[in-house]
Amino acid sequence: MKQVIIARDVYAPDTWTRESVDDVLDYLESELDLWPETARIYHNYIAQEHDVTPCDQFTLDRMRGLDGIFYVVIYPADPITATVAAIFLIAKAVELLMPMPKIPTIDQQNQRNSSPNNELSNRTNRPRVNARIPDIFGTVRSTPDLIALPYTVYENNVEVEYMLACIGRGQYDIKDVYDGETRLADIAGASAQLYELDEDIVVGTPFQQYGDPITDQPYQVIKSNAVNGQILRPANSDSVGGSGDIAFRFPNEIIFPPASDRDFTNVFKAGDTLTITGANFVYLDDHDDDPMTDPIEVDADLNGTYTILGVSAKLITLSSPAAVNPNWAELDQLDDDTTPYGSPLLVTEAEKWVGSFVLEDAARTHLIFNFVAQNGIFKDNGEAQYSYHVNIEIEVTPIDENDDPTGTPETYPVQMVGSSVARDTIGHTEFVETGFVGRCRVRVRRSSETDKHFKGNVVDEVKWRDLYGAQELQRTQYGDTTIVRARTYATAGALSVKERKLNFLVQRKLPTFNALTGEMTTERYPTNSAADAIASVCFDQSIGRRIAAEVDLEGIYQTIADVAAYFGTTDAAEFCYTFDNSNQSFEEIVNTIAQTVFCEAYRQGNQIKLHFEALNDDSVLLFNHRNKVPRTEKRTISFGIENRHDGVEYLWTDPKDDAKVTLRVPTSFIVNPKKVESVGVRNKRQAHFAAWRIWNKLKYQRETIEFEAMQESDLLVRQDRILVADNTRTGTQDGEIETQTGLIVTTSQPCAFDPLKTYTMHLQLYDGSVDAIGCSAGADAYSVVLDRAPLLPLVLEHDRYVRTAYMLVANSDSRPKAFLVGEKSTASRNTNKLNCVNYDARYYDNDSDFAEGVIP
Repeated sequence: MKQVIIARDVYAPDTWTRESVDDVLDYLESELDLWPETARIYHNYIAQEHDVTPCDQFTLDRMRGLDGIFYVVIYPADPITATVAAIFLIAKAVELLMPMPKIPTIDQQNQRNSSPNNELSNRTNRPRVNARIPDIFGTVRSTPDLIALPYTVYENNVEVEYMLACIGRGQYDIKDVYDGETRLADIAGASAQLYELDEDIVVGTPFQQYGDPITDQPYQVIKSNAVNGQILRPANSDSVGGSGDIAFRFPNEIIFPPASDRDFTNVFKAGDTLTITGANFVYLDDHDDDPMTDPIEVDADLNGTYTILGVSAKLITLSSPAAVNPNWAELDQLDDDTTPYGSPLLVTEAEKWVGSFVLEDAARTHLIFNFVAQNGIFKDNGEAQYSYHVNIEIEVTPIDENDDPTGTPETYPVQMVGSSVARDTIGHTEFVETGFVGRCRVRVRRSSETDKHFKGNVVDEVKWRDLYGAQELQRTQYGDTTIVRARTYATAGALSVKERKLNFLVQRKLPTFNALTGEMTTERYPTNSAADAIASVCFDQSIGRRIAAEVDLEGIYQTIADVAAYFGTTDAAEFCYTFDNSNQSFEEIVNTIAQTVFCEAYRQGNQIKLHFEALNDDSVLLFNHRNKVPRTEKRTISFGIENRHDGVEYLWTDPKDDAKVTLRVPTSFIVNPKKVESVGVRNKRQAHFAAWRIWNKLKYQRETIEFEAMQESDLLVRQDRILVADNTRTGTQDGEIETQTGLIVTTSQPCAFDPLKTYTMHLQLYDGSVDAIGCSAGADAYSVVLDRAPLLPLVLEHDRYVRTAYMLVANSDSRPKAFLVGEKSTASRNTNKLNCVNYDARYYDNDSDFAEGVIP
């Protein structure tokens, strides 16, 4: 479909029509009975070089083949009015297609669920569920997002973690790879493989590889949080006998002495049924508290069968033992509520199963079990070490959604074999492919006994470390996204792999502008250029979705080149950042990039352009009492620096170590700084320019002005330099030009000249520029003699919508006349509210610091 906008009256936008059509000419024939002689047709945006008004069969056929937006403009009959009308037509096209908004004031570095690339510290690989895939531009230290939950297995008794992660959209030049602060190449056995452009991560070829190839089948897993290192107790470790080292404490505790080397957890666990025998204690009970009465000897029998509530190394907690044996309630009569140490026998009759635990994964096809003997498995009599083994039994039962069994339990044997030489950690991974798919109940027990008859030391403690429900990875291709598969080994003797901190130094590859063809290249190149980033965002089908005619490519690339030339270094034109917020709009992204390189992005017509804020002696528009809404002008003059700041703390990313560092200006010794956190700044020169501009503006911004401006203000963008007459006080000389005879102009208001001063007349020209011309007094108060001819013809006729405005100022006048546009918002259908701050050339005092050798 094509869109046609017909502007019958360029001064009345509410009369414009907009329609989606299949054939532009058929639609115009139905809408316009007779083709106006002053009508022109523009394709995509209003400019003479895009005039496609047909004049013969060839141009008619050519126009029929075009797609996009067609502006049908019916101009006034006379040339001057037509020229002025064109200015307002462009302005209303800007308004119709929405101007680029100012970026909202948000903390872009600390957004919820943000990419670790943007965090100040603690950058770890983690999943960001339902979050935006990282959009990296320029060079950043990337800590990839996890695509699937990592899982660990034991290979040759060493714990190995497998990870699948996403670096970001697009292609990258990978500089190096680290795990935390250590090069991956320095970690024995560690590997990483990178895939791009929809490459299959299982059977495809990685474009870059570190370490040995990863050939294992990747799994998608769900980890059971219920399994967290429970001890698998031997089948014959069911009792503990006291040797004058077990006491009972009110109201429900059994204790070992603190210095004892014995451990209840080797035998008992919560939920066990505990039978106590031989627990008879004699104590004296002063039951009536009468000092004249002798205490009574009490024989307390604490024997019984109880339920264990909790177990630690030196403590067993029972569940309400007084409800089983009332003698427990009598213990509070003793000193410290504790019996003397004795030699009772504690016996548990519980099975040694750990579990059962329910796995909810309905799609799982495999189970992964990790068992670990952290201290090894062996027997040692002081003279020799002997190999030893531990047998384990796994039981898996299929269940329905109500946890009821749907089939018979499946059992799987496991054997962990120790060493007659080594005492290192022994780990074992058991992959179980069950005869069914879906939810299940899992439990594990140690089926072999410990050797209690061996005359020496027996080391055979085994823990159930992990349980995963798993299935082969369902998706193995990820479009135009760079994916990493990694394998990391734990250090020897460690119980688990340390926190995941795999990271890469990456530089985004993007197309660039070919000035010879006027088009973007198809090949991608590593780049930090803000121009490349803006172009990429505009044409990205997931972000900007713009066509070439809607982006001023030549102008954008020239503006970024101007930035580099102005500051004397390409560092000033770089952008290095990760966009990770899914709620960030296209306009916000483009302006984030633009503002990092000292520019503003805006639309003119339907075309995206850039405006560079720099030292500038020329103003783009003049506002006086003729084009300001009466009684809307407010001026505020401040004394001193905002909030009494004595400097700026500017946070940026140091490329040496990718740490966030602070640049302090004007000196390091500031006590009340304005704190600014940069976005996309990764070199010190760019940080220097930005920090000093902020500080200079704090120092020299003294006057703000707010007023409602007429329709020509639609042409303004943020940071435009404008001239504004002060209509809040008397003595301001401004108005309109009535007539022109040679170099003599007649003004609408009387002009007063001081013979001891020189003067300049600022004239608003119809092309949107301001012409500053030296002048002198004429024959009367309404006549002014110009030193030279204006750059363009003046608009003088009284029936014109806008005539040439002027402002007459003495060259010695110190009051601010030039302002920078800070904000612009719609006030009414034909007016805008402008908030401006005084322009001062000193804002840009440090822009030349690199060119002049002040900074390296």
